Amino acid sequence: MARARYLETVERKRLNLMDRLEQAARNKEAELQNVVEKAKAENLKAEETNFIIKLTKNNHKLDLDHKLSENEERRKLQLLRDLARIKGQEQKREAAEKRREE
Repeated sequence: MARARYLETVERKRLNLMDRLEQAARNKEAELQNVVEKAKAENLKAEETNFIIKLTKNNHKLDLDHKLSENEERRKLQLLRDLARIKGQEQKREAAEKRREE
């Protein structure tokens, strides 16, 4: 009878220990999954940040390109005006020279 009770106690302790080991394994797996999810979230944050930085740089580049284009057009227009003014001055000078020659 004592032996049976002893074996019953040992079996109960063994089962209890097995339950605890299984629970520990589940807890460990859950913790690992939690770490993996946190790492994924951190990677996603970094990717989003890099994407935003890239968009910001691209927008800045587009703004600069637009300004450069506007400045180039303004310079071309000014050059055409200067050429027209010089041509007009040359025509006036030529006309004045013709009048003097007459």
